[in-house]
Amino acid sequence: MKKISQKVGKIASKENKEKAKKAVKEAGGFIAKNKKEVAYFAVGLVGFYVVYKLYKGINKASDAVGDILESPEVDTIKTDLQINPKNLTVSAAHAELLAKSLLDAFNKTILFGQPSSDTEKISQVFDEIKTGDDLRLVHKKFGLRKRAMGGTPTTYMAKKLADSYDLTYWLKEEVSSFFDPTLYKKIESRFKMAQIPF
Repeated sequence: MKKISQKVGKIASKENKEKAKKAVKEAGGFIAKNKKEVAYFAVGLVGFYVVYKLYKGINKASDAVGDILESPEVDTIKTDLQINPKNLTVSAAHAELLAKSLLDAFNKTILFGQPSSDTEKISQVFDEIKTGDDLRLVHKKFGLRKRAMGGTPTTYMAKKLADSYDLTYWLKEEVSSFFDPTLYKKIESRFKMAQIPF
């Protein structure tokens, strides 16, 4: 039985060698007949590889430049505001909507794109904030937002260079105690209820 399997193995390996030789001959003949096409294909393959490597290199370089240009974190103390759900009059989804409304109000522009807060909208938002915990929740949903030139930065470079600030900072910058004393007092009273310094 062993001898038979050895003979079969030798025949099979002979056949495989013959098939391999035939395949190499056919491939060589194909290459010889189609020299130009094969050369173009090889050049195209090498070109694609070079372009791919350049693309990867440029991406790595731009990431490195972005890291260099990124401004250091603002020297702020990150707060974890504790919220008592029993004292809430707004849902989490509604608080998120109020936080977005505030950001939209801060980003209002007037003639020629000059920043100018929509104080009426800010006032409407603070009318919906009834308790200190409501304000804490809205404050938490607002989080830290990038700010530059009186609003949210829109260009790549401005986003990279801008620092992030919390709702307290944005409100202090956007609402003037001199020009909007009524609104300022309304905001201040809600912050007192939330026991957050303003």
